[in-house]
Amino acid sequence: QHRVPMLVIAAVRSIAPGAPAAEPDTPLHRNAQDKPSAFRFLPSVITGLAKVMQARTPDEVAAAAAESVARSMRAEMCYILTPPDPSGYLSLACGYDLISQRSLNGEALAVDQVPVIANALHQSKALILPGQSHAPDLTTLQRALNLQTTGSVLMAPLLSQGALQGGLLLLSPFAQRKWSGESQKALEHLARFIAVGVSNTGESMADFKHSGDADVDHTKISTRATQLREQSRLLANE
Repeated sequence: QHRVPMLVIAAVRSIAPGAPAAEPDTPLHRNAQDKPSAFRFLPSVITGLAKVMQARTPDEVAAAAAESVARSMRAEMCYILTPPDPSGYLSLACGYDLISQRSLNGEALAVDQVPVIANALHQSKALILPGQSHAPDLTTLQRALNLQTTGSVLMAPLLSQGALQGGLLLLSPFAQRKWSGESQKALEHLARFIAVGVSNTGESMADFKHSGDADVDHTKISTRATQLREQSRLLANE
């Protein structure tokens, strides 16, 4: 029990004012270098991270993590990824929109539609995918989330004792933030902390259940995957 406060402190130190995670390259993040201004974020960040450690189910961990990571990293959108399953799908389990201050619904994705992200998860590696990349992952996310653009994507795996628990996915569709290597390190630090929260539930993010769904509907997933493939094919032919 005594390790929880220390973990919260460690996680907060990684995104405290002046830490590399704060980047002044866009209006959304410009005040992050201003220490008095940046301290405004800390109470909500600490509260959010504490909620992660207090969560009892993967669902609760995912919801708390999405919000706390979005606030910690000052990311416009944060999604929690579930690990790829044997049938070839992964999920954006849930998310948080920092600008509108609201939770976001999840979306099931076929692994072959997000091959770069899926491969990074498989290798348990963090990933920066530039917004100008031609990777199909960006097109898939853009259409699945109904965005005009995803902007640059930053992803870090959730690992517990070497086992993949899922991932953290950050998007910057509006400010078009360009994630740096220092941002990646900060997110990896937070991912280690979130993974502890998942482990404390005694379950895995693979056990996450979407709100209102007792089980994942693979018929709907397959239909959605087919739609995304067709949309990608048409886009490629334009």
